[in-house]
Amino acid sequence: MATIRALTHSGYFHADEVTAFAILCAADAGVAGSFVRSRSAELIAQAALVFDVGGVYAPEQGRYDHHMPADRAPKRDDGHLYSSAGLIWRDFGRSALRNMADRSRIDGLKPDDVNANIEELWSRMDHGFIRQIDRVDTGEEKASPLSYADQIDTFNPNWTEDGDPDGHFQAAAGFAADTLRRVAKRELAHILSRNLVLEAHAAGADPRILELPSSVPWQGVVHECRLPVVYAIYRRETDWMIVAMPGTPGGFDQRVPLPLEWAGLRDAEVQKASGVPDAVFVHAARFCGAAGSKEGALSMARKALEAAG
Repeated sequence: MATIRALTHSGYFHADEVTAFAILCAADAGVAGSFVRSRSAELIAQAALVFDVGGVYAPEQGRYDHHMPADRAPKRDDGHLYSSAGLIWRDFGRSALRNMADRSRIDGLKPDDVNANIEELWSRMDHGFIRQIDRVDTGEEKASPLSYADQIDTFNPNWTEDGDPDGHFQAAAGFAADTLRRVAKRELAHILSRNLVLEAHAAGADPRILELPSSVPWQGVVHECRLPVVYAIYRRETDWMIVAMPGTPGGFDQRVPLPLEWAGLRDAEVQKASGVPDAVFVHAARFCGAAGSKEGALSMARKALEAAG
């Protein structure tokens, strides 16, 4: 019977095995208390799960090394090489996500939302975060300064430092665990906002006007899904905003700017120019404005569309 739950190599560490350890700890709370860093063949044989060391890739036996000739190294469906982070994420990432939500119940990572979107959330994190770790570790990509891999590297003790190497590894793993949670929250928020935007657009009276309950990321969804949205309206504090959709998300151009006659006006002046009694302002650059009510913002959007022909 295995006496060690998980093991990776000792010595200098990299982002892939540090991240793999963080994933395993999230997937199984018992891993942290039964974990060893060593290259000892005797200890490796005692471990239930070995990653990034040992020379064996056999997931069914709990062996997740990837350091072997390219013709035998584990590869993704697209032919790119795995690192230990990608392998562990493939087999344990879903459990890690569910457990992170169940344990923390922090705002932005709720169990119901995670479980309902687990496959897409797992995939988005794999494509946007885990695969970059793989590419850097396997030499397909160079780690740029202050990239995630470079930040993990800074936890390795340099020649001027003393201290416990395993302690440095654990500090890096804490950073990796926090990053995993933050990336999970961001990617889940993207999924939820996309769903909200699509539902709101489908329910709207005019496909050119997107009616949202509050400020959520919407421009990327409009762009990705090729929605014909020209203006979005949503509540912000006491006002209702009207925002013009740019040609590209975050760009400085607009599909249809607000009317030139409204540009830079506020209060009574913009109310007179627009004919909307509770209009509050229109930015001089014509990319946004506001009204005191949803009805006012909708009226501004409709009048802007009429003015644009």
